[in-house]
Amino acid sequence: MNGYGIDSIAKFFLDFGYTQREELRFPAKKLKALWFSPPSIPLPGGGSRVNGPLPRVFISELLVDQMSNQTQVCPRDYS
Repeated sequence: MNGYGIDSIAKFFLDFGYTQREELRFPAKKLKALWFSPPSIPLPGGGSRVNGPLPRVFISELLVDQMSNQTQVCPRDYS
């Protein structure tokens, strides 16, 4: 779905200093995923502004174009 892929969400995290790590593929599930490690920003007390270390981020994308035509109908209705 144009403009709503994994890259559009990944850009947000990259802009805030996260580092993209591995791309994972799950062909049977028609799924692509990326995971990102948080930026290394030393803060007083070892935490962050959210009361602890920043989390790793895992983003997945359902590869609708690789699904059967019948299955594609439902996700496309919500785009």
